[in-house]
Amino acid sequence: MTSLLRSPTSLLLLSSLCVACADAPLEDASLDDAPLDEHRISDVAGTAIVCDPTHQVVRLSMPPEADGAPSCEDFPGIGWEAEPLFASATAPVSVLDQYCRYTFVPAAGATKTDVDLLAANFPTDAELGADCQAVTPQGEVIADTIGEDLDLFFGYLAGRVDGTGLQDAYPLAARSSVQTTVVDTFPRPEPGNPISSHGPVVMSIIEAIACPQGTEGCDIEVGAALGLPRTENGINTNRGGVVGLQSDLAQGIFTALERHRASSSEHLVINLSVGWESVLFGGSSLTDMPPATRAVLDAIRMARCEGSLIIASAGNSTGLTCNEVPLAPGRWEEIPAPTADECASMGATAFVPDSVDYRPLVHAVGGLFGPNSEMGSSREFGMPRLAAAASHAVAHPRKGLPEVAIRTGTSMSAAVASAAASLVWSYRPSLTPAKVMHVLYETGALSPGTSDFGGGTPVDVRRIDTCSAVEFVCALPGSTCGAVGTALDCNSGTTASLSGMVAAIEDLPASTLKIREADFATTPQTCFGACGREIEFHSYFGETRSCEATERDPWARLTSPQPPKSGCNDCVLTGTNTESTALLTVDSEFAGDALLSVDIVVLDGAEMKHVYSLKDIDTGLVPELEDTRVASYELPVDLDGIEVRGATVLMTFASGAETEDPMLLK
Repeated sequence: MTSLLRSPTSLLLLSSLCVACADAPLEDASLDDAPLDEHRISDVAGTAIVCDPTHQVVRLSMPPEADGAPSCEDFPGIGWEAEPLFASATAPVSVLDQYCRYTFVPAAGATKTDVDLLAANFPTDAELGADCQAVTPQGEVIADTIGEDLDLFFGYLAGRVDGTGLQDAYPLAARSSVQTTVVDTFPRPEPGNPISSHGPVVMSIIEAIACPQGTEGCDIEVGAALGLPRTENGINTNRGGVVGLQSDLAQGIFTALERHRASSSEHLVINLSVGWESVLFGGSSLTDMPPATRAVLDAIRMARCEGSLIIASAGNSTGLTCNEVPLAPGRWEEIPAPTADECASMGATAFVPDSVDYRPLVHAVGGLFGPNSEMGSSREFGMPRLAAAASHAVAHPRKGLPEVAIRTGTSMSAAVASAAASLVWSYRPSLTPAKVMHVLYETGALSPGTSDFGGGTPVDVRRIDTCSAVEFVCALPGSTCGAVGTALDCNSGTTASLSGMVAAIEDLPASTLKIREADFATTPQTCFGACGREIEFHSYFGETRSCEATERDPWARLTSPQPPKSGCNDCVLTGTNTESTALLTVDSEFAGDALLSVDIVVLDGAEMKHVYSLKDIDTGLVPELEDTRVASYELPVDLDGIEVRGATVLMTFASGAETEDPMLLK
């Protein structure tokens, strides 16, 4: 028996130990984390911002043999309102009926610290813990100006199949129906103006790959379930939000499953281009997991029992933890899929056996910048066995996304994987979830390095090649591809589009400020970041700012709109390792705002940061041009022979706005 845990702060680092109910075999699994102090948390105190004690999740014990669902009861006298976390009118009683979500509503004599009064209403073997607003989209913004060239390159990296080529290759194809649901910022029914474009961007990327002949009549239904409904003003179910509580994500996953149960689609792919720091907010240990985190885990387990394929982003670097293990739920690739007995004990409505040896609960996807290079913002120890194109993905207009948008991050690589898996499944419906991902792995192109997590022994990382995967399954007996016409051309892509893109930027008409290399101080300062890592700080000649500019607030990502606004439309680091130029353009949204500083942050092959800082730029107000870009800057940067793994540009404006954008490397 386990007593209730009632301290919101201790919940994050030492959550309740209750392992009651019928799913005990899961507790034998271990994610084999290093001790918490070895992760060297950068700022544990900041967790209080994210885990508001006015939101609590309670996990109740199930009655013997699950003969009735536990009830979620309001306690108005002490200010707590309840709702079942997983409400279903048709599903049988299951392990999901254990969960209740409580929200504090001020009442006479009640305060925000009355968690103890709430806890006193439950048996001692129940669990109670704060619901953390820790779930954020895994994408970074860069705006559109050169989408066509970028789209060609991204399509090449993803192995995107041309619609005409697909029809020519398999003219008699009769594809099976697949539901692909993006649990994200986009609610359903889908509005025309969501607060965050992240969900529509992910959906657009999936549609372009899974439905190359267009969405009309496509056998793959790309839909949305709201998993991130919150803004700084509270929850917004009509337009969606920018972040979410863990319980919100759990509800979104269950919504996707419920919708599939009621549909005629044969298969379900759930795309989770979201994540949270498992070391700080739960999910790094199965025997020590907060109730809200476990609600997400149980929702995923239920969907997996019933044959769903769950694909999650491995995560981008955020700086909250110094040992950057993958984000949850992507890191749960280290957990095996539930067995038939476990699924039966959970109350799943069905069980789909999987004969593949490697059958994880979740399939994580890492991010790549090029055919043989990781995305610059990849997490240090966060590369799974599967990776996909992640840098500067082009999302075309759709409902909720009126203009072309370009994004970077493992959100995009997860979208590529979900699209490729959906396409493969539609041609080969007899495959199980793990077999679908096995096809993507075996037909993928080798990428540098080996996996950091998942499956125990490290294996080669492979880049998903959608075209090769389709070609493979269509050659198998029993596929729905039909008669083979002209062979698919899986090698039609070209990397030359990057050169064309850089040339296009160089020709942009804009006011230009050239800053000479000699204007930088010759000797860089040595700084140390929040995690104690050495940083070389190259200051602009005569400026007084130094090491304080080397790292942004790591907690800002969890409390600001996600993804943030883009300051730089086209950010490219071009040239050689010794003589490079940063090509920048400022978004028209900042017209009339004074640009105070620009920092180019370069990450080298040894994970050291080099910051090239410009302060008090003498431009006056940024001029407004007729074009979408308002100013262009060329910054000669002496990289002193370092190997560039990735680069970002930070901009600070007089209005107080701060932006951070990934840079293309050429």
